[in-house]
Amino acid sequence: MQGSPYTSKATSVSWRDKERKLRNIACETDLRLRACFVCLFFACVEADGQAARVNAHQGDPNRTTVAADQGNRPIGQDTIPRVKVTPTIATIEVGQEVRLQIQLPAEEHAARLTWTSEDTALAMVSPAGLVTGRSAGRVKITAAIVSDEKLVGLSARASHACGLTDEGSVYCWGSNEYGQLGGGPGPGSTAPTSVPGGIAFTAVSAGVRHTCGVAEAGAAYCWGANHAGQFGSDSPGVARTPFRVFRGIGFVSVYAGGAHTCGLLDNGVVRCWGGRGPRDPGNFAFTSFTSGSWQVCGLTSEGIAYCWGYNGFTGKDSSEPVPVAGGLTWQSVRPGTYHTCGITKSGEAYCWGLGKAGQLGNDTTTRGSLVPLPVSGKLRFRALATGNFHTCGISADHSLYCWGKNDHGQLGTRTRSGARVPHPAALGLSFTSITAGSYHTCGFTTDETAYCWGSNEYGQLGSGLVSSSTAPVPVAALRRAHGSGMVCVVPPETERVRRDSVTTAVIPSAGGTVELESFAFVTFPANAFRCGQLVSLSATRSPRTREALRTSMVMFSVDSLLPYEIRINSGNIGPATSVDVNVHVPTDVVASLPTKRHIGAFVQILSESDLEALDNFQGFPSDFDPLTQSVRVTLPESAFTNKRTSDTSYEAILALGWRSAR
Repeated sequence: MQGSPYTSKATSVSWRDKERKLRNIACETDLRLRACFVCLFFACVEADGQAARVNAHQGDPNRTTVAADQGNRPIGQDTIPRVKVTPTIATIEVGQEVRLQIQLPAEEHAARLTWTSEDTALAMVSPAGLVTGRSAGRVKITAAIVSDEKLVGLSARASHACGLTDEGSVYCWGSNEYGQLGGGPGPGSTAPTSVPGGIAFTAVSAGVRHTCGVAEAGAAYCWGANHAGQFGSDSPGVARTPFRVFRGIGFVSVYAGGAHTCGLLDNGVVRCWGGRGPRDPGNFAFTSFTSGSWQVCGLTSEGIAYCWGYNGFTGKDSSEPVPVAGGLTWQSVRPGTYHTCGITKSGEAYCWGLGKAGQLGNDTTTRGSLVPLPVSGKLRFRALATGNFHTCGISADHSLYCWGKNDHGQLGTRTRSGARVPHPAALGLSFTSITAGSYHTCGFTTDETAYCWGSNEYGQLGSGLVSSSTAPVPVAALRRAHGSGMVCVVPPETERVRRDSVTTAVIPSAGGTVELESFAFVTFPANAFRCGQLVSLSATRSPRTREALRTSMVMFSVDSLLPYEIRINSGNIGPATSVDVNVHVPTDVVASLPTKRHIGAFVQILSESDLEALDNFQGFPSDFDPLTQSVRVTLPESAFTNKRTSDTSYEAILALGWRSAR
């Protein structure tokens, strides 16, 4: 049944005018380069092929704007104290050690300092900052001042997560492309880092590209991306520090979504603002609500659930709240990205929406359902969390069950096998709360410990490590201030030159030239790699690809191939600039060529098992110096992009050929 109408007409009109303005600005931001006839639930005005900004209600006393900002220029100041680590880049051999030094912020004490290695398989670090190389590769070493505060709340969305402490501080970790961790856009964090501003929060909500929180007296703040009006401001940009949303209005709760934000007022009215998501639902009164990435669901005092926003499964989106079918009464509803789940008053779980990955939990992988379907197993649940294609729930006895897609280990079952029905997860742990991002999940246990599991591509597990996990891993210590340095671990000198004409060389930051046999030289300029990089190089007069290349020589008008092949493999790190290759052509080879000829070069990128798939040649200019009888070829960065395989190797295979001058 519909809730009571919103009684304050004057405030409602003011909000509506502001909403229309923000939605037109969102339209202008998102669709600036195309005629804007319709934005999702927005009123957009077309003018000369662009969306026109509506400047209604200029005198709105609640109107707030972000300080003049253009494009992605950050708003506010980065007030997070930093730990300076030196050297910023260090190169050591396997088994060697290097001691990193620190400079602490004035207000911090070294007694709270911790050192961590993001990949202990590559290097270990002692409590005193002594780094020991274990195997070849690059690893980030972080020095951090840790806090004594304790996490008491968690919120995950997309590829980051945030936690609320017992003192009201907020710490975030994971992706930070848009500044959603606080402090402005930049590299993500594998461990919880402090949100600047000194504000005491009572709740926090992670969105896709922004984060919001509620402070004392219901004051709402957001930080990160504001490109679609997520802050309720008409100045698109990025906020480094928490920005006050609608000054003078108090919120009971606030949820950050994909490109929108919604808040619950103390009279039960939900207000939404921003772009590409749910609109302001109008005169409905709710006791609680939650937001997914693109849709919102609210509960009335009678336990009736209404949802509105994106409804991609049917294509019939709704700008107004519509009752959830089935006549059930609910204690909670949790919208995800493409599906929604809820718990009835009796504790039963139901799900609806997209179901191809088994995320509905009804023992099928059907396309989906328009109505709530009971989750198999007859379990009673106390909490649910929904991600992109997975669902997790806490049963009545605090056990964890998960179902749906599990390609990143987001179910926490110690495997990557999906499940179509609730599957016991995180065995040995008992949970009190649960939250889910796109491909990761986090929760609190009964002993008040925070755990995360699943994808860790952006550090969203908060474990301090870079590896993903199919089982729960504890969230690392809270970092009040931190800094890091990069350590490159290379093989010992005695292991760098191997037999079979393969040379393994370390390319320092200053660059250098590597000799391959007596006829080939490869020159790496300064800063070709971020730090000393291990590169495998080989040169042979009996190229493995020579015969296969003949079939496509016509692409470059090549008459014949020279008996040379140069391979440059830099592992999983491609060079940041061009690389020069010089090949000496012996006198007898030059003498066998026609008088009028051009010696050229072309490169093929392929894996060891893909020698016959030679359909993506790249040709490059080359110079033949008759005095030195050598060919010089400059290989750009694009020559090292592996276009044919899904692995992360960067290998350039250079072949030389000649053609008659034309």
